[in-house]
Amino acid sequence: MAVEREKSDGSSSRDFAPIGTVIASVLPPVEFAKAGGEVEGAPLDKRTWILADGRSVIGTKYAKLTGDQPIPNFQGMFLRGIDVSTSRKPGSVEGHATALPVASRFVGQTSVAGDHVHSGGAGFGNDRYEAGGDDYRAVGATQTGAAGSHHHVVEITGGGDSETRPKNVAVYYYIKIN
Repeated sequence: MAVEREKSDGSSSRDFAPIGTVIASVLPPVEFAKAGGEVEGAPLDKRTWILADGRSVIGTKYAKLTGDQPIPNFQGMFLRGIDVSTSRKPGSVEGHATALPVASRFVGQTSVAGDHVHSGGAGFGNDRYEAGGDDYRAVGATQTGAAGSHHHVVEITGGGDSETRPKNVAVYYYIKIN
């Protein structure tokens, strides 16, 4: 579906993207509008593409097609294709997707390892040292006694990075409204 469109400078262009198409660009809004022959901040009926920032676009072709819904706000977001077998709606935000665990900690369990001992316990050995006329017993590292076949619960309550996203490149997302 090609649409002939007159630009603000009097020239025209053919546009093959339907209303609601989203594109990424490294150009900021003023430069992006200028590159497309438009003016950032011009009335919406004079615009074709605008920054996808969640604003109302009543009076545009996009609004007519969506029942006057505002455009999605893609600022700070990654875009993800919709799985048509779910009830997800285009433009909906899945805010918890990369959140760090809040309500629960990571908890696991070691496998049953059979009869084993643990080193690193503290205990008094048989060695005694004379210091200033008193006998002091030496404290040293010991091993625990065998406790039979058992497992251990492991709980991680901290660590990790606050940043959970993979390496990425920042872009502006623009959406076609007319």
